[in-house]
Amino acid sequence: SQVPVMRGPVGYWLESADRPAGVPIDEVGGPRDADLTPRWEPDLLGGVAVLEGRGIRRPGPDWTGRLYQDIEDTECEPIRLRLIPYYAWANRGISRMSVWIPVR
Repeated sequence: SQVPVMRGPVGYWLESADRPAGVPIDEVGGPRDADLTPRWEPDLLGGVAVLEGRGIRRPGPDWTGRLYQDIEDTECEPIRLRLIPYYAWANRGISRMSVWIPVR
């Protein structure tokens, strides 16, 4: 399943600029018991509150030359999860974003 993340009236999203190097954004998710902590970042985009916590990476299958395939359960590895407010995305160069965060 996938969930959006809200803090009060503000929606938070995962932006590719905040994922660990070499980790595709579609492999990033959160554990069901994720505890996200707000932190003020005065130097990020003029000052925003980010949410940080424990995330997970679930390596995906190789989709090269494939349209369909079975998704196997793979071992997840822990990563740092950092979400930014929706209004602040796409201000750090070309990036991808995810509104719906997979939970595992």
